[in-house]
Amino acid sequence: MASLSRTRRSQVTNYWPGFVDALSSLLLVIIFLLSLFMLTQFYLGTQLQGKDTAMSRLNQQIAELQAASAANAEQIRALAAQLKDVVGALEQAGSDAVAERAVTRRIAYAALLLAATGLGTGIFALVH
Repeated sequence: MASLSRTRRSQVTNYWPGFVDALSSLLLVIIFLLSLFMLTQFYLGTQLQGKDTAMSRLNQQIAELQAASAANAEQIRALAAQLKDVVGALEQAGSDAVAERAVTRRIAYAALLLAATGLGTGIFALVH
């Protein structure tokens, strides 16, 4: 009987080594996943930093283009004012030319009348 109780005691299974193996495997899986997430976070952070740098560069280019556009707008306004002055001067010269043409026509008409009446030769002789 004593031998029977010894065999039963020796047949008692010990669960502790299996439990330790399961926990150590679970710990290794968690560490692996954490390292994987850490690498992913580092990669995504690098990508976002690159995009931020590109965005700041593009914003700087936009600011430069806006400044150039403002300068061009000022030049366009100045040129439009000059063009308006030139157009006004040309219109004035055109109206002066029309007035001079009207005076010239009147003088030519008067000369034609004088020549037709014969007074033109008398006046011509007096002048010369």
